[in-house]
Amino acid sequence: MSHAMAHRMNSDGTNQLIEAVEKTTGFKVIVDTVEGISDDAQMISARPEMPIHSIRVNKTKLPYADYIVATQCAMLIRLWSNPKRIPVFSPNTDKVHFFADRMAKSKPLKQFPARTATETALHLAQGLLHQLRSAPMEIQTVRDCRTQCPDLLDMQTDSVEAYLRLLSQNFAPEIRSIAPDQTWKNSVSMNSAYALNWSGITGSILPMLPYQSAGFADIAETLLTEISTRPDKTSEAYTQIVDVWAGHLGLNTLYKWEYRNGLQ
Repeated sequence: MSHAMAHRMNSDGTNQLIEAVEKTTGFKVIVDTVEGISDDAQMISARPEMPIHSIRVNKTKLPYADYIVATQCAMLIRLWSNPKRIPVFSPNTDKVHFFADRMAKSKPLKQFPARTATETALHLAQGLLHQLRSAPMEIQTVRDCRTQCPDLLDMQTDSVEAYLRLLSQNFAPEIRSIAPDQTWKNSVSMNSAYALNWSGITGSILPMLPYQSAGFADIAETLLTEISTRPDKTSEAYTQIVDVWAGHLGLNTLYKWEYRNGLQ
């Protein structure tokens, strides 16, 4: 997938979403590949100094490239619903450090040298905020692609189920034993909403089984309902969902929203 392939993916649904992004935002979408990242893709939305949307697919995830590009485009359409007011999730650095310092003193991290504990806690805190920012959008775009890309159903199923397997590693004793309790619960709560969404779409109880047996069924329902009651494909609905999730999880002081104008 080089720049020459910028506009033609294999999937009609994906190509339609690329066109929708270009129409909504007024900027071209360029698709490329990238190595050495843990996420499925890197997406950099257009800025005055770089007036294109760049979607770089993780080379290890190329079998799912069409689906990954579709989800990134679905995200762009939501975030740019008002191109003069694009939300940017901005961590409150002081508060995040305070939160991490407290976490470093928790029982699971106190077993490590102080510096390791502090670094691990900061890494966990940043990971939690990344998850808070991205998980609601991931659920929304799973739904978007389900309805808008019928030609990607098989690829979506493979991709989502691979991701659910990855998420279930949180239950492994070696992860459970080093994660402070509340941090672990917060992360698994967000994962449980993702699993419940997929259960609802597929009609299968399997994705929810580990979460149900660990006692996360209620929070999964609570978090997912917050998404279902705000079906608008707008940046405003998205920021509201993140804020209300943050309230349920006790994370609402750790970030703020800033807004930028995509056209200036």
